[in-house]
Amino acid sequence: LLLICMTALPILAKDDHSTHKSAAKSTEASKKPAVISIKGEIVDIVCFLGHNAKGDSHKACAIACAKKGYPIGILDEKSKTVYLILPDHSDDSAYQIAKSKIASIVTIKGDDISKTEIKAVLINKVE
Repeated sequence: LLLICMTALPILAKDDHSTHKSAAKSTEASKKPAVISIKGEIVDIVCFLGHNAKGDSHKACAIACAKKGYPIGILDEKSKTVYLILPDHSDDSAYQIAKSKIASIVTIKGDDISKTEIKAVLINKVE
């Protein structure tokens, strides 16, 4: 099931979201997410969750997975929490930079859009 969901992500990412963007804004307009900063390693979510793969020894595979559109995340060096990194609909340049830094330690900044037990950051900066 995880593999099926991860395989569908690149297809879903191509949606322009115009059908639900205005509805989401009206219900969430008063809730501005907190901006957070996370320092840690950019990881390939599929391989990290599947077999704890990370670091330089996994870099070539992680790059290949990211090029296929598989999700990336950041492993917070302090809390060991993995945050799913999501591109901003209006400008995905920070997301593209993060993809290019896979297996590297970086600091990212973005909006904390975490829901329930899924930790996620809508990335807007990589340093």
